[in-house]
Parts: sequence; C-alpha cells; structure tokens
Amino acid sequence: MNKVITCNWYHYVDFDGFHTIEMEFINNVTGVVCWKMYKAETRKKVQAKAKREETRIVNKAMRIYK
Repeated sequence: MNKVITCNWYHYVDFDGFHTIEMEFINNVTGVVCWKMYKAETRKKVQAKAKREETRIVNKAMRIYK
C-alpha cells in the first residue's frame, strides 16, 4: 500500500515567543503541496492542534483516494 499523503512537521519558536509548527502536506497521488501553520503559547498546545489537523487531512485523503 502506497502512502497517499506525506506530512512533514517543522517546529520552532518565533520572535514573539509563540511555538510554531509549519506542516507540509504532499499529496502523492496528484503531486500537490500544501502548507499550514499553527501557533500557540506552549509546545503541547501547538502539537495538539497540528496532530488534530494532520489526522483530519489524512482521513479525508484516504476517503477520497481509496
């Protein structure tokens, strides 16, 4: 089974002191690349937001391309 969506995370702390995660979604079927950015005051909160979004997008892609 080939991966439909590849997700890469880039975590850093920006100049305002917010933890930021940039997520790169690569659709392996169509070749489309999409970027999303999430910010929160703590690392735990921003990771929760990013995991929630990653799960939502991967599940949606699996429904479409399966």
